Amino acid sequence: MKKNILLSFCMAFWSMSSIAQTVVHGAVFSVNSGSTESLPGATVVESGTTNGAITDNSGRFSLSILSHFPVKLIASYVGLIPDTLLVSEASSPIKFTLRESKVLGIEIQVVGKRQSTEISTLKTRSVEILGEAELLKAACCNLSESFETNPSVDVSYGDAVTGIKEIQLLGLSGIYTQMMAEAIPTLRGLAVPYGLNFIPGPWMESIQISKGAGSVANGYEAMTGQINVEFKKPETTKPFFLNVFADDEARVEANIVANAKLSDKWKYMLMLNGSNRSMKFDNNSDGFLDQPLLQSYNMYNRFLYHSGKNLEGQIGVKTLYEDRSGGQSKFIKAVDKGTTNAYGFEVITKRAEVYTKTGLVFPATPWKSMGLQLSGTIHDQQSFYGLRTYNAQQQSFYSNYSYINILGNTDHKYKVGADYKWDYYNENLNDSAFTRMESVPGVYAEYTFSCDDSKLGVIAGARADYHNTYGWWFTPRLHVKYNFTDNLIVRVSGGRGYRTPNVYADNMGVFVSSKKLIVLESPKPEDAWNGGANITGKTSLAGHEASISVDYYYTSFNNQLIMDQYSQSDAVLYYNLNGSSTASSLQTTLTYEIIDRLNLRLSYKIDDVNTDYLTVKSMQKPLLANNKALMNLSYATSNDIWKFDATLQWEGSKNLPVAADAHIHDPTSENAIGKSPDYFLLQAQVTKQFRKWEAYLGGENLLNVMQHHPIISAEDPFSSTFDATRIYGPIMGPKVYVGIRLTIN
Repeated sequence: MKKNILLSFCMAFWSMSSIAQTVVHGAVFSVNSGSTESLPGATVVESGTTNGAITDNSGRFSLSILSHFPVKLIASYVGLIPDTLLVSEASSPIKFTLRESKVLGIEIQVVGKRQSTEISTLKTRSVEILGEAELLKAACCNLSESFETNPSVDVSYGDAVTGIKEIQLLGLSGIYTQMMAEAIPTLRGLAVPYGLNFIPGPWMESIQISKGAGSVANGYEAMTGQINVEFKKPETTKPFFLNVFADDEARVEANIVANAKLSDKWKYMLMLNGSNRSMKFDNNSDGFLDQPLLQSYNMYNRFLYHSGKNLEGQIGVKTLYEDRSGGQSKFIKAVDKGTTNAYGFEVITKRAEVYTKTGLVFPATPWKSMGLQLSGTIHDQQSFYGLRTYNAQQQSFYSNYSYINILGNTDHKYKVGADYKWDYYNENLNDSAFTRMESVPGVYAEYTFSCDDSKLGVIAGARADYHNTYGWWFTPRLHVKYNFTDNLIVRVSGGRGYRTPNVYADNMGVFVSSKKLIVLESPKPEDAWNGGANITGKTSLAGHEASISVDYYYTSFNNQLIMDQYSQSDAVLYYNLNGSSTASSLQTTLTYEIIDRLNLRLSYKIDDVNTDYLTVKSMQKPLLANNKALMNLSYATSNDIWKFDATLQWEGSKNLPVAADAHIHDPTSENAIGKSPDYFLLQAQVTKQFRKWEAYLGGENLLNVMQHHPIISAEDPFSSTFDATRIYGPIMGPKVYVGIRLTIN
């Protein structure tokens, strides 16, 4: 039915485009109990014709008028009284207001069911969408905590002291996944180690996860995939939202999202975040804090502009200040910093981002548009780790111009554009200083074939970039989709990716050890090919929806900066790949609605990552579980008054980064072995919805799984054997949290 509707719409639109048209814009709203809300999915029709439009997720519409002014337009929605307006010109936006019908003797409910995590059957690329319902299944206080119920992205601690969290996609570190904020590259360079904490969960509307080669329009850096964060928007968000959170580890956090209409053309949104952890905990009695102390303040000012005709724009300003510190519980900064009296660390981060987006659309030819993105970032980090001092600054600029049009008809589209990246790094490690500047202009082109009555979809793209140090890079990428039926889709993709490595920022966790950091040669650009396939099928079992997704991806590096913890027990070696480095990932995910409102998700994943080191060939990646499984159960009562969610994860055994002679120096037998034990993690949450607010109570690591000796030589942190980086599992016991969410219309 959806296919027929889309085909009919395309035919009607194509026939209308051949005559002179005038386009009107507007929005449809509903009034319920005195509150006004935008109305997605409403119909706006030109009276006496079949010419109409459907409102988008923001309740907005654009309609090409066939008749001469004045014309009569009718807006309607099931269960609401239609609204009719006589429009005399196209210059001003039109506002329809639909009210509840009082004449029906019976109540009709149309209920649409939507999974909290979806893989579209329409898009050529395989994109997994984590909606707001999925983000609310956990405490979700920042981006790193948003993947706890998702099987595709793994999150782990980088060490047992600083609280660094790392993501892994397709078995490889998150540095090979391009992070974007509404299609603008972000969290690059110095922001990699702590950047997942910089994006608060309550600010996010959704997360899109794309595995494998990404779009060439977003750059050359995506090797294993792209993660794009969509923030809440003024036109779809209530005027005021408050989220307050606290846990039993004395972490307190508050988030505010507020928006206002400044004029008919301008809208404003303010997002604030504050987080604090000021109490010291040492539950395993090793003398080190289980979690660092934390003070964080985050602000996002956002302006949206709609001209009412063909010009749209955004301006955003983000600022962040974060101070995290920790180490031994007896450490006092004013007394012990720079001495061997006690071990401590502190990282102070100051960050500012500014961006603009400008889009020009052509209502008479909606397939044509052009856009310009500009962004600038300043990142400053002042830090010390025991006797190591690391201070660094990064300045970045990014611009991207794109033009979209068709070739003959809307089945054949193309996008061409040019972008420019500029980065300046100034790093100081103890007494050594490192500076570098990267200037990379590039051009790209992308062709898309898609038609509503065709089973085939193709996206083929290529880009060429010139790096001021490394010369030309050529990046081809291809995505193909084929629908065997409406509910059985096969996708394949392939492409190349590049990135310039950051020796210290990419691996900052190793600062929390006594190992020497030895760079054997100048790093070269990392270069990798990625290919994969995805099969998605949907069906109905016993009257309930079910879907299964199977994907396999393979990554092969032409060059990679190797961080080698195998060859020497007292040093970390950095050098360019000399041999082979590959990663394969196979994942199967099943979702099924067992009964009404009770949903099950089952997933099993096999990651196989192998690298050639100086002294060890084809060694499996350390601290990576080859086998993982996840089960998620969620249930919501009628009208979502109560919501229950539970996730059980199984992590298989992992290789520990132990050199051949490590057992001689390692007094802890648990860390001297080459393999970690497997374990289960359980988390659960219950949410109660009230009229204007909701309360939630949850727990993590409810099975009390712990790595009991996460820090080697914790009693002597300035010895040659001190190491806090061999983290294979949770380093803390169960955590309980509670929070409230308040929404004001």
